[in-house]
Amino acid sequence: KTLDVDRFIAMMAMESLTCHIDGYSQMQNNYRIYFEPASGKAVFMVHGLDQMFGRPDAPLDPPLRGALSLAIMGTPEGRQAYHQRLADLAKDIFRPEWMAERIDAAIRVFEPVDAVAARDARLFRERVLARVAFVRNSMVATTSPAS
Repeated sequence: KTLDVDRFIAMMAMESLTCHIDGYSQMQNNYRIYFEPASGKAVFMVHGLDQMFGRPDAPLDPPLRGALSLAIMGTPEGRQAYHQRLADLAKDIFRPEWMAERIDAAIRVFEPVDAVAARDARLFRERVLARVAFVRNSMVATTSPAS
């Protein structure tokens, strides 16, 4: 009654997709809770996104420490909802085309004025695209008839 569960599960899924190891689910860190006036429900808001995409092969079911994340994953319905949201976000949002375009635009801005920032952005781009490939391969592996 108090938590917007759908939005919380979406946050959990995005933390996993982006390897946000320093967020609520894995470290109980870098989040705020906002009570939406219209519904009165709690919504978790992420911040401090400086630990993202560090390990492109990070598991999609990472070790959890957040009490609410553990509670969600502790029920068959919660696990199913998480995995469904993970699959939906991976298909609908976690797309290499637009992600690479956004990073490439930043590289074009940095390149003439800060070679180090441009280099770092290119390395980040590689990690992001490696993560997208890992996620897509993992999704195919978990939904194939042989698994």
